[in-house]
Amino acid sequence: MRGRVVRVERLDALWAQAVVPSTYSWKAELALGRLRWQDFNREAAAQFLQEVWERGRLRGPGGGGNGVFYKDDPVGGDVEFADPSGDDTSLAIESIAYVRGAFAWRLSALLHATVAPRLSRGQAAVLAALARRRQRFGSGSTSKTAATSG
Repeated sequence: MRGRVVRVERLDALWAQAVVPSTYSWKAELALGRLRWQDFNREAAAQFLQEVWERGRLRGPGGGGNGVFYKDDPVGGDVEFADPSGDDTSLAIESIAYVRGAFAWRLSALLHATVAPRLSRGQAAVLAALARRRQRFGSGSTSKTAATSG
């Protein structure tokens, strides 16, 4: 069953990259009325979290980038995620809270939860989408998708 799920996810990602013109654009997802991170397609969800990591800023002195948005758990009130097209700070805070709070209902995850933290299905999907993106375009932030998203 596990191998079948992986193949389906790969086909889903390949189909989206081939057919959907703005696969990695989380702003296109917002324009389609998908107002929650968990409703984004996998590629756009991964791109959103990556952009929050790269462009999230601290309010006031201290700058931003390099994960400052993720420094507190829960996310503090001293952060912002905005660009000239709008302020998406509340979406970023809600999304990070969702990813951090996702609960794995599998028995194996529950058994291992006391030994080592486990990734939720949503976290694993985001990491898988990021890995696919890196394989396809490389790991630099100047890749084609980073330049065309948002």
